[in-house]
Amino acid sequence: MAIVRSCSYSSVIFIPEPAENYTKIEVSFAQDQQIIVTKSDGDLETASNAVVVSLTSEETLLFRPSVKSPMGRRLGGSAFVQIRLFKDSSDAPGSKCWPVEVHDSLQEGAINNE
Repeated sequence: MAIVRSCSYSSVIFIPEPAENYTKIEVSFAQDQQIIVTKSDGDLETASNAVVVSLTSEETLLFRPSVKSPMGRRLGGSAFVQIRLFKDSSDAPGSKCWPVEVHDSLQEGAINNE
């Protein structure tokens, strides 16, 4: 599922063991070789062998569109997401970096109830 700028975004990441087995969980989002957002522990929801990471509409605005923008905004590359887990110094697995397309929104600002 693509990130849509100025809209919230959530993703489920399956992990090798139950989340409570890890003392640290970190999910990072990058674009154009730059970390854009990192979420860890209290920012994440966990359920058994899965982690749910969510970005706010303000956070998704930090990304540039990676596909042709209907509004003509500057394009960036694909975004990438990676999860890293920590039990101890000899058990700290990390995932591959998954590409995620970033789609533009017609409205530039974050939506709210005002």
